[in-house]
Amino acid sequence: MSEFWYHMKWLMVVWMGVMSSVAPAQWKDPKWLAGAEGLGQTDGNIWSATAYPASLTRRVGSSLGVYGEKRFITDLLFFDLAYAGKLGELPFVVQAQREGNAFFSGNLVAFGAAKSVHERWDIGIRLGYHATMARGYTTTGSVTAGLGSLFKCNEQLTIGFQADGINHFFSPESSLGYRVRAGAGYRVSEFFTLTAEGLKEQSDPVAMLVAMHYRFLEQAWARMGYISKHNSFVCSVGFVYKGVETELSSTYHLSLGLSAGLSLMYRFKQDQ
Repeated sequence: MSEFWYHMKWLMVVWMGVMSSVAPAQWKDPKWLAGAEGLGQTDGNIWSATAYPASLTRRVGSSLGVYGEKRFITDLLFFDLAYAGKLGELPFVVQAQREGNAFFSGNLVAFGAAKSVHERWDIGIRLGYHATMARGYTTTGSVTAGLGSLFKCNEQLTIGFQADGINHFFSPESSLGYRVRAGAGYRVSEFFTLTAEGLKEQSDPVAMLVAMHYRFLEQAWARMGYISKHNSFVCSVGFVYKGVETELSSTYHLSLGLSAGLSLMYRFKQDQ
């Protein structure tokens, strides 16, 4: 019986890996609360650009970030490396992701940039290349493109929109699919923000993500959210010390259990 469950375990690992690697939407990073950060009205952490590249205009200076997560099954790992800075007056972010295990992997490199077209309106673009590699199969890859915007309605309310994989509509055979997200962030006070987002991926129904962000100290904060797509809860706690932001995050799935993540970001001294 133990041998049966051993093989069942590996069958599940391979199945989940193949499904996540060849899934139509390539932007399946696990930083679910990045959207809440992007919809906030403050200088967000570097991961806000993974959800809404238009939020890059709010950044002050340059920073380097690394994120790692152990998925629900221990064989599945996710890593993300990003650098945000400026080319002249153009804020940008470059990013590299890797997801998978010894049997398969999904790899992404991407470039995002943003521009303010109005004091209340920012737009952002993202271009990338995603490759899927599985043992015994040919490596496949695709160029992907994204476009989005953030609009600050007033001092409290911000709305955002981001569409990735839009090249799918012009060349379906060369794209891995599309992902569209839209949401709003309401800043209740200087320390407390509420957000709500809708997320549509090509092969999935619309999912909802509601979250709150609370900064209980000048150097510390907490986020909590609920994802209808997976019927999952997500939370994180972070703090900053001498320019280094550390954030611990976790996602709890009612069936699969807990995933744990760690984010480290360094803001360069000349920008602090």
